[in-house]
Amino acid sequence: MAKKVRLSTLISLMEDVANDPLAPKNVKKAMEDGVAQLRSKEGDLVVKLSNLTYNIERLTEDPNLISHIRVKLFNILSEIETVKA
Repeated sequence: MAKKVRLSTLISLMEDVANDPLAPKNVKKAMEDGVAQLRSKEGDLVVKLSNLTYNIERLTEDPNLISHIRVKLFNILSEIETVKA
């Protein structure tokens, strides 16, 4: 039960970034794709979370990324680790 609550929190954080008007298009697309992947019934959750972690870490390396978006992405990474545990 707690894992479902954590997963819905993760999806909520990702949707928040996807709807942020200051987020770049590539970040919005990655968040939308990630939410769709997490909601999909196919595949293992651990694999989905690992793929999501990789994609978000790659986004945070962009030196042109606005700092508050980067912080939101780090919060999402933290929540991913909580869901995995």
